[in-house]
Amino acid sequence: MVFEKLCKDAGETTYQVCKDTGIKSSTIANWKKHSETNGKNGYVPKADKILLIANHFNVSLEKFIEP
Repeated sequence: MVFEKLCKDAGETTYQVCKDTGIKSSTIANWKKHSETNGKNGYVPKADKILLIANHFNVSLEKFIEP
């Protein structure tokens, strides 16, 4: 999952990112669930939340597009 890699590379926790971006931890938990279950549970991140994460980590939106 891109989010987890960004956190690891930046040395940040999910809690820190949530605090800085205003995204709820339950929202990120649902993204992880969606990723871990190949889309059977949880949900896909919305564009506005992806933009917040991209801006937080100073990366382009393309980072979130999987081939």
